[in-house]
Amino acid sequence: MSYLLNALSITSKRNVFSINVVKRTYRTKKKEHSSLIKVGVIGSGSFGDPASLLVKTCDNFANVFNCGEGTFRIMYSRSNRFRYLSNVFLTSDRWERVGGLPSLARAVHDRNLLFPTIHGPPNVENYLRKFAELTDLDPDDAMTEQTFCRKPYYFDSYLEVDYVDLHRENAPASEQTNVMAFVCRVRPRKGTVIVGKFTENNIPNDYIKTINNGLDVTLPDGRIILAKDYLSPSFYGANFLIIEIPTKEYLHNLERNDLLNEHLNEINANVGMEFVAHFSSNDIIQTPEYQQFLRRINARKHFALNETALYSGLKYAHLNQNTMNQLDAGIYPHLRSKYTKDHPLYRHMNNENNDICISDPIQIEPTITGTLYLFSVNGNMGPLEETKDDEDAVEDSSSEDDVADQDTTIEMATTRTNAFPKVIFFGTGSSFPGVTKTVTSILVHTAPDTSILLDCGEGTVGQICRFYGSQTEEIIKNIKALHITHMHGDHHMGVMDFIRMRQKYMPENRNPLLLMAPKDEFGALLNFYEENFGNVLCEFMMIDNKDLINSSLTDEQKAILKINDLKTCRVEHIENSYAICIKSNILPENMEEFKLTFSGDTIPCDALVELGKNSTLLIHEATLEDTLASSAAMKKHSTISQAIEQSEKMNAKYTILTHFSQRYRLLPPINRELMENKNIGIAFDNMEIVPDDLSKLNDIYFKLTEKYAEELVRMEARSKRYAQRSDFNSFT
Repeated sequence: MSYLLNALSITSKRNVFSINVVKRTYRTKKKEHSSLIKVGVIGSGSFGDPASLLVKTCDNFANVFNCGEGTFRIMYSRSNRFRYLSNVFLTSDRWERVGGLPSLARAVHDRNLLFPTIHGPPNVENYLRKFAELTDLDPDDAMTEQTFCRKPYYFDSYLEVDYVDLHRENAPASEQTNVMAFVCRVRPRKGTVIVGKFTENNIPNDYIKTINNGLDVTLPDGRIILAKDYLSPSFYGANFLIIEIPTKEYLHNLERNDLLNEHLNEINANVGMEFVAHFSSNDIIQTPEYQQFLRRINARKHFALNETALYSGLKYAHLNQNTMNQLDAGIYPHLRSKYTKDHPLYRHMNNENNDICISDPIQIEPTITGTLYLFSVNGNMGPLEETKDDEDAVEDSSSEDDVADQDTTIEMATTRTNAFPKVIFFGTGSSFPGVTKTVTSILVHTAPDTSILLDCGEGTVGQICRFYGSQTEEIIKNIKALHITHMHGDHHMGVMDFIRMRQKYMPENRNPLLLMAPKDEFGALLNFYEENFGNVLCEFMMIDNKDLINSSLTDEQKAILKINDLKTCRVEHIENSYAICIKSNILPENMEEFKLTFSGDTIPCDALVELGKNSTLLIHEATLEDTLASSAAMKKHSTISQAIEQSEKMNAKYTILTHFSQRYRLLPPINRELMENKNIGIAFDNMEIVPDDLSKLNDIYFKLTEKYAEELVRMEARSKRYAQRSDFNSFT
């Protein structure tokens, strides 16, 4: 086996590689390194994670290589690094590399930041303009001529990047490239004067210029000042390669691409490569052509960002779930890995007996999300664990051994396993993926082998992978229907990744998925996906949401979904927004009917009350707190008290509030009187609900308010300040 898994050695529970670590000053608020360039693994490409790399030069601007679904969320959870994002380089126009651009566009726009320059295949420009529309942005307003680099190279004061087009074998000469490699050179830098040493040694500033030019000086008092003692070390440049071979059709480029060979020969003849980052799959890396290519490169280090990585990058999702698990292990189960304890890769990760024997000398390491590689001035490179800013930290009430070493098999009590309907909240936030909650997605299990997915925001597949681990394939196969409430991107931008997983796990003769959506708008989006990503339309049988207002599904469709009825109604949000109501045909004991209603996004409206009359469970959006009622009305969202009022009007037995603004990191501030002695709970990501859980949710909410009391005090103080500003503005 050519892939050297034994090159990876985990030395601590914090997952730091055991290779030559370069010591550097590392502070929480102000990070200082004597290194010129930093390379961070945003996403390692592990099961459910994107593959994405961050390169920072000493001007502190960030360059990201590839931006799949979930990239923004990991960046956002790790010190908001997108604030300094200067460039995004994309090795291909496949969804796995571009699916995170919509969230990035939304976040950059909302914060009035400059949009980063996009580098990649020509199609990417069309994608980004379409993504801007889907996230409610005007493409011409959000992007400028500088947004897209149309040159075959990029350079700034510190970094030079040459693009190499990679073509399919025997492709027509007129075929537009959709894959690129990036040959990167960090520019040499001369050492600079260390001014502090002049002060310490009482050396007049008049000599700074002379020392800066590398000249020794003799002071009037006879002291000889050697320039090398007062200059930071010079950096003689470094080279690295970012490459992806998506399929075997592109392997011929490794040997016969003239431009790539020209760059590599020049680098090999000089200082060689510091590292090569491989975005290629492990199957491609193991081919003879790829291995021969590796032997030709004079590189000090290789690492892969692909499916061989074992550790999820969303560390804080795991830690937050562990905290919740202490309140109720059934409702908040531990997140899982793809690999069970008897899997050889799992044993390797945990330093158990490794039965994988490798003899090939080319070492390519799987990466771990959060590892930070530092180039020192003498060319050494080593990883350091990244420090997390306090403001984004999530309370860790469990050891990290629990995260990595937990049993990955699903061990649920028999009562939970056989309880239906079962509801899993994969995303409970609004607008864009946040640190502790991602965007809307809810899975309703109507039977052991059948489920319906309500909305599919970005990162839904990643959430499924983390929640179900090794059972992900079975779960994907069992999803028989998808309902899209409306066309805001935070409710459907995960569909393309979901399609990819269906195609990966299901046979070619699979039955199409029942898709309920705004037919004209979502149909146009699917056509766009079909034209640019291929094989999409055949995956669905679409029903227009409006057709389910006065009529239901056919008896055959209801039998497939294991339900008695399914209806929709228009709600007041954007045009063609719908709520959905499902009546299950598998009922809990002592229940004659289980009626589930999901509001989608809406302000209070009578149609929803009528649709959800006497619901067993109402899932209602509650985007903003009551002090932000005017903002909620302007955006056509409900406040918390409005959602509760809707619940009371429709006589819902139980209510779960969801779709919270990302301003609420853990809990939204809620007036205690609104929640006391009521069957109302708060949704969290990765929360599983069976009928017997519904009566517990209100008690759990008040336990959470005690646990996160300090956070709520801060939120309530902010709410009061906002209310005072609003009163002042209305008075003036």
